[in-house]
Amino acid sequence: MIILYPILTALILYYPLPQNTYVTSGFMEPRPMRYHAGIDFGTYMKTGFPVISPENGEIYHIHIFNGGYGKAIYMKGRSGKIYVFAHLSRFRYDINRYVLKKQFRTFKYTQSLYFNHKFPVTKNEVIAYTGATGIGSPHLHFEMRDSLNNPINPLVFLDIEDTIPPEIDSILIIPLNDSSQASSLPIPVVVHKNDTINLAGQFGIAVYCKDNIDDKKYATIPYLIKTKIGNKIKALFTANRFSYYNNHSAAWYFISDKNEPGIRLYDSPKLPDIDMPTLPRKTAIVITAQDFSGNADTFTFFIDKKTCKRDTVALNSDTLFPNGIIQIISDEKRLPFRNTLLLKSIETNGKYHFFFSPKSDTVFITSDTFYRFSPKGMSIDKGNFNIKLKQNAVRENVVAHIRYENGILNFSFSDTPFESPIVVTNKRYKKKMIFYNTETNGYLGTKRVYISRDISIGTKSDTIPPYADTVYRVADTIFVAASDSTSGININSGKGYFNRYRLLAIPIKKGFKFISNKDIPSKGIFIFKCEDQVGNKLLYKKRF
Repeated sequence: MIILYPILTALILYYPLPQNTYVTSGFMEPRPMRYHAGIDFGTYMKTGFPVISPENGEIYHIHIFNGGYGKAIYMKGRSGKIYVFAHLSRFRYDINRYVLKKQFRTFKYTQSLYFNHKFPVTKNEVIAYTGATGIGSPHLHFEMRDSLNNPINPLVFLDIEDTIPPEIDSILIIPLNDSSQASSLPIPVVVHKNDTINLAGQFGIAVYCKDNIDDKKYATIPYLIKTKIGNKIKALFTANRFSYYNNHSAAWYFISDKNEPGIRLYDSPKLPDIDMPTLPRKTAIVITAQDFSGNADTFTFFIDKKTCKRDTVALNSDTLFPNGIIQIISDEKRLPFRNTLLLKSIETNGKYHFFFSPKSDTVFITSDTFYRFSPKGMSIDKGNFNIKLKQNAVRENVVAHIRYENGILNFSFSDTPFESPIVVTNKRYKKKMIFYNTETNGYLGTKRVYISRDISIGTKSDTIPPYADTVYRVADTIFVAASDSTSGININSGKGYFNRYRLLAIPIKKGFKFISNKDIPSKGIFIFKCEDQVGNKLLYKKRF
């Protein structure tokens, strides 16, 4: 059971909504190159639930943005803690009125406002209402931070009952150098409960685990993971707090090659979880995953120094493994290669499996070229593009298969632990050219694009302006459904006028709504202007 310090117990039994709903995302879950800084509460796909303050304090910051957190409140409590409530539909009446005045004064929906003792709050007071602003469907994002603005896990302070233990599905054993092998092969191996695995060398552990807080379908990560190897117990992962300074480390610690995230327990390949030369011939390894209520699941497997053949050799296709090993399958007994070490080759069912470890930034195997992204950084030119990774963006070598054909770049990575993204620059950029995802046709950027996963990208011109699908009026509010099929609408470019009187543009899911702080005449001309991401302009007029 987790023991809470007495000074924190004043916050026990708090719940940010007037009724218990359900948790849809947990603290420190993986997001692209960052951690999830709070927890999300589902609101049954509805908006307008009152949001309740956790203690006495004040609202010191309001942030309103088209994406991200949408409408968000930042509160300082008397205890020194900071609270964040995001994706809101509206604020407390006096705060809402103040924000609207600022928006009409600047005719900007986006706002970043700071206050000092202007908006005090008392414990259990309604300070806002849930919504669906920013990214995502209706829900409440709630954060708790310490006085230094570092996010801390709010679950241990909330009135949430959890009787369901985490569930460890499997363990991934990862060889960390060329002299390490699991069941005679230099590639990672999946281990299940009570398995015995034969190891030689040094290895990292990744734990595939999920934790259901309630009986809903949503699963999060455990609060604590610890190992017992022999008589040594180590707590190797704890989802209790993090600093924004090391927020990017989420890219390293989470492996996302299965339905649930795999959590690495080692900080770098130089710090193995399992060091076979220091262990007895046979050793039991116990992994324990624990949630914030103390519910736990235990996973035991056994390691043996005695070597034996693996039951299944590997995947039956060319593969890049998470530890940077390249597997090539061929009908030929020998393959031509350069700048790489052939660690092992085996024959099975008439096919030859070759396992290579790159020894240079550029590796040639038969007619294929592979690239090694290392902590020292990398810069590659491919056709019209420059591909660059800055120094110390990865902790281990990542092998990439990058193919360039007919103006399309296709990336396949052995792993994606990028703590800074790869930057792809169009060296032949022309006005109104864009990057796009060739699989989804989605817009990615103009002169450059940032990637951190397997993807196929290309460039094309965008000369088609946005268009207005429908425009209608409800009382003094005018709704515009607008879209752009290529690069998308620049939300900040939306402007509306009624009889030359400017209206405030508020982004909604499929366009804009326009409001005024004065009565709008029943008859007149409405003018709508906007641009797409590369500056193609739309001018639309309608008479009411």
